[in-house]
Amino acid sequence: MKKRYSIDGMTCTSCEKRIESANSKAGYVVKKERKKSFYKIAGVIAVLGVFFFIIQNTIGFNFITQRSSKVENVASVSGTVQTVNSSVTASGYEPITVKPGVPVKWIINVAAQDLTGCNKSMTIPEYGITKDLAPGKNIIEFTPTKPGTFTYTCWMGMISSTINVVD
Repeated sequence: MKKRYSIDGMTCTSCEKRIESANSKAGYVVKKERKKSFYKIAGVIAVLGVFFFIIQNTIGFNFITQRSSKVENVASVSGTVQTVNSSVTASGYEPITVKPGVPVKWIINVAAQDLTGCNKSMTIPEYGITKDLAPGKNIIEFTPTKPGTFTYTCWMGMISSTINVVD
C-alpha cells in the first residue's frame, strides 16, 4: 500500500519526491515574499532618514532637541567695538551677523552639557582663528575687513555655521 501525503488538506498518492519538491517551492515563495517585505521596510526607513536629514539641514530643526539651530545673532555697536553673543549646543553653532571694518567682540556661551568632542574646538579660516571652547563664556576678537558670508566649523569640519558680514 502506498503512503498518502497531504498538502493543504489535499491528499496525494504520488511519490514522496513530488511533495517534497512542492514543499520546497512553497518555502522559496515564502522566503521571496519576506525578502520583498524587508526591502519595502528598508526603503521606507531610508526615505524617512533622508527626509529628516534634509529638514535638519535646510531649516535647522533638530528632531532630537526639538529646537531650531538657525538662530541669527546680530552684533550691536557700542563705541568702536561691536559685540555679538551666541551659544553652542550639542547639535551645532549659531550664525552671527557683524559689520565690516569694526572690531568684533564675540561672546560664545557654552553649557557644560553641550560641549562635545566635536564642538569643543572651532576654526574660522577667513580670520586664521582656532579657539578651544570651555564651559561658560568664551571670547573671540577679530576685525572683519570685507562683506561676505564666511564659514566657521568644528575642528573636524563636520559642524558648521556662518559669520555674515554686511554693511
